[in-house]
Amino acid sequence: LAQGTKFTFVTDFSPSSGLKSFNFKPEYSNKSFNFNSTANAKNIALAGVFGFQKYCFGAEAKYDTGSGRVTDTKLAGSLKESDYTISCGVSKLEKIDASIFHTPNKQTAVGVKVGWSKSSSDYDFAVAGKYTIDADTSVKAKLDKNLQV
Repeated sequence: LAQGTKFTFVTDFSPSSGLKSFNFKPEYSNKSFNFNSTANAKNIALAGVFGFQKYCFGAEAKYDTGSGRVTDTKLAGSLKESDYTISCGVSKLEKIDASIFHTPNKQTAVGVKVGWSKSSSDYDFAVAGKYTIDADTSVKAKLDKNLQV
C-alpha cells in the first residue's frame, strides 16, 4: 500500500446472533493532504483537508445509505500569516461562520468570531483577547453577543 495509508475495520460480533455492526475506516495522509472516511451499514462519511503554503481548505460530507440522501455537508477555508489567521466555514449551506485572530506580539492575542444561521436568521458574535504577563500568568476575556463575559 502507499505510504500514509491506513485501513481500520472494526466489528461487533456475537456467536449467537452473528455480525451486529461494522465500521470500515480508510485514511490517507501526507504533509499537504489528509483524507479519511467511515463506512458502515447505515452511513458513509468522507472528509478531506488540503493545505498549500499559507492556505488550507477542507470539506466533509455524510451520506445516509438507507434514504439515499446526503445528510450533512461542510466546507471551510483559512489563510494563516505570521501574525493573523482568517477562517470561514459553511455547514449544510445553512450556517456560516467566520473568524479572524490577530497576534501583534508574543504577549497579545485578539480574535473576533461571527456566525449566521439561514433557518433561524440568528447570528452569533464574540470578541476575545489574551494578554500574557509572564510564563505562568495570563489574563483572558471573552464577550459574546449576549454581553456575557
